[in-house]
Amino acid sequence: MILSKEQSETLREIRNLEMSGQNRFIYNKEAQELAQLGLVEKQPGLGPSYRLTACGWNALELAEERLSELVML
Repeated sequence: MILSKEQSETLREIRNLEMSGQNRFIYNKEAQELAQLGLVEKQPGLGPSYRLTACGWNALELAEERLSELVML
């Protein structure tokens, strides 16, 4: 699976806010494709709030591992 730049940024934003105990409010259109891929799920409550699924967490971890292997500083 290959994600667009916008999809990757959205996943990272959701993860970063989720880790700090905050929700990432995004438009349904923005999350629709990510939800169809099983990377995010809608949280119950007010507004369009999403959180990463286990698959979403794994996708981000794998991408970051691969990036760290490619970029040696």
